[in-house]
Amino acid sequence: MARKASAANKHFSHFSPETNLFEELERVFRDYGESGTGTTVITSTMMKEAKLYGAEPGTFTEWGPLRKFRSAVL
Repeated sequence: MARKASAANKHFSHFSPETNLFEELERVFRDYGESGTGTTVITSTMMKEAKLYGAEPGTFTEWGPLRKFRSAVL
């Protein structure tokens, strides 16, 4: 990580602050902890997931209600 960061590559990890919506993520956990509900997005990484959630592969769905999700193994 240090080597990539020193090369000015701040997008090498999907865990980096530049590639996350930490405030929204915090809200999801807070809302769920307080009420057992919340909103979230789904990453559509495979063609089957994309069809299931109506999003292009490699993208995210729109924000929607937190629900039980089907397994990624379809």
